[in-house]
Amino acid sequence: MQWELLQGNTGVIATPMAMIPTYHLSDREIVLMDSGAERDPELLAWLKERGLRVTAVVCTHLHPDHIANSRELMEGHGTEIFATREEITAAQKRFRTLKETQPGHIWNELAPNYPVSPLEEGVMEVAGARFGVLPTPGHTLGHAAIITPDNICCLGDAMMSEGRIRRAKLPYMDDADLAVESLEKLRGTDCSLYIAAHKGVVTREKLDGAIDINIQKELDLYELLRQTVTRPMELEQAVDAFMAAAGVTGKEMTVNAFMRHTARIRIKALVNAGEFRLEGETVIPER
Repeated sequence: MQWELLQGNTGVIATPMAMIPTYHLSDREIVLMDSGAERDPELLAWLKERGLRVTAVVCTHLHPDHIANSRELMEGHGTEIFATREEITAAQKRFRTLKETQPGHIWNELAPNYPVSPLEEGVMEVAGARFGVLPTPGHTLGHAAIITPDNICCLGDAMMSEGRIRRAKLPYMDDADLAVESLEKLRGTDCSLYIAAHKGVVTREKLDGAIDINIQKELDLYELLRQTVTRPMELEQAVDAFMAAAGVTGKEMTVNAFMRHTARIRIKALVNAGEFRLEGETVIPER
């Protein structure tokens, strides 16, 4: 684990699975944007060694790989956890579904069944500092980018780094069309740096290119889906075929509820676009 100061009071902790943006309120108090992709004793030890108290975690969203240390911080530091109202509601439904469909899944242990305070769109004061809250739905319906007082944008999963998006088989989306709209919204921002949780820091000059690569990934997946579902298929058969074509194999094909969900989302997007028709549970190409 490494920490780097980027600009002003904003830095980033690089862990093996994700980047955790930080904002120092003082020599003793810090705000995190998300709390990590996995429970990390090294992170907690790093904070303790420096005498740092995490006053708040401002969450881009409440997926398990972004909130892994939130409970420990809340219990050990008195940390206040924040997310958008939409994300709080969506997470309750998401984890309820996960518990019902995969009761033994390790992610159930990370369910945010602790108090989460609502973020408001625009500029919001957190622990005496003013953070920007920019709704960027798509990856989740309540996702938000968080802009620190140093004008650094913490993207969460609204955008992936070039290396990660090129390697990704089937990036998770609750609404792929909304995700593209959010990427286009980010073009209109003027922050000095953009931190993608998975996993890189992009300058404003390189932002448009990074956005183009992320959008192209979605366009390529839709084209792959068109090439895969060329005859009537039962919905779950179409899901299996699309996932296999995208390179998803093994247990992810059958037991990863999130992965199957995001495959269905893209199929239903082409239904909504009129390219597929859904009759009962049968997907029929309209061509």
